[in-house]
Amino acid sequence: LLDDLDLEIEDSINDTKKKDTEDAVFIPKNFVFTNDQIGSDEVGTGDFFGPIVVVAALVKKSDLPRLKQLHITDSKKISDKRIMELGKIVVKEFKYSSLVVDNKKFNELASKDFNMNKIKCYLHNRALLNLKKKYPSIKNFCVDQFESKECYYDHLKDEKEVVKGVFFHTKGESYFPSVALASVIARYNFLLKLEEINKKYNTNVPHGGGDIVDAYALSFAKDKGIKALDSIVKKSFKNYKRVVEKLNK
Repeated sequence: LLDDLDLEIEDSINDTKKKDTEDAVFIPKNFVFTNDQIGSDEVGTGDFFGPIVVVAALVKKSDLPRLKQLHITDSKKISDKRIMELGKIVVKEFKYSSLVVDNKKFNELASKDFNMNKIKCYLHNRALLNLKKKYPSIKNFCVDQFESKECYYDHLKDEKEVVKGVFFHTKGESYFPSVALASVIARYNFLLKLEEINKKYNTNVPHGGGDIVDAYALSFAKDKGIKALDSIVKKSFKNYKRVVEKLNK
């Protein structure tokens, strides 16, 4: 699937000659995992405007003091202003793989009955795989859980390469520093994409998918046209149907 998408992929990864290892180890509840790890998180899946960004990040034990110094945590708990400051720092200091599905690509997939979770499964697997191939000595992989383990791997059953032994946990950023770092980088890249949209249309698109977003989208469509709106929103969201109905009236 991903090979057909011509995804925008940004990697910050180095070669290594170390051998592959076993599957992920079990992480006790309420503990922060401190061994070398690769974790992934996504941003934009609940936003009507803008792309989906999935990032996998590599964190080694030696990186933990620096992450603590930067106060890296769940990106949802950090202001956008601070994310923009942190993002400029961490993308230079840490290894990561970032995948971006723009609105055109997302809408193409949605029209072919690919639901959001299936798309996310493909993206998380590819982002993890990108780093795993460069750092085969890492045996700990973690994903901020959005789907059951069984469903996750079922979505990937037709993929040639799948990262096995992934540890799934909700609020993964609380347990895995790599997930927290991935969430910050993903948010940073998402905000950069929104900046591009804002500059192109001389506007300031809102986040989320509530009533304010509907009102803004309706105003945008009246001003810029429905084709312009289609290029920057996720048409499978209910917001789109509501906006189109109001436009037709």
